[in-house]
Parts: sequence; structure tokens; C-alpha cells
Amino acid sequence: MNNFWGEPDDEPLPDWMDPVKCRQVNEQRETRRRTGRDLNSIILEALNKPPIDVVLKEPDSGHDS
Repeated sequence: MNNFWGEPDDEPLPDWMDPVKCRQVNEQRETRRRTGRDLNSIILEALNKPPIDVVLKEPDSGHDS
């Protein structure tokens, strides 16, 4: 018994639709996330760095007055 609609298409699926390749990409992303540091340690490291000096300048108007 065939429960599929229409004729089978033998074209390969694109990478984003292929369940095997999509699963592999998601597993790679998860391993990358797990090997990183937690958010609190990153925040503490950023707070311990010296502040960056910000100098604000008026933009040039483009014409001499």
C-alpha cells in the first residue's frame, strides 16, 4: 500500500531539508555551546576590564560657514 502523494521524486534533498545533515549541524552547534564558558563568568570578565574612553564629536555639516 502506497500512502505517498504522486510519483516519488528522486532528487536529493537540499542540506537544510535533509534530516541527517540538519541533525549533524545541530549537534555541532550544541557541542560548541557546551565547551564555552557560562554567561556569569563572561560578564565578570567584562566588568573587570578597564572602561573604553568615548569622545563625541559634532558631525561636519558638509559646507563652510
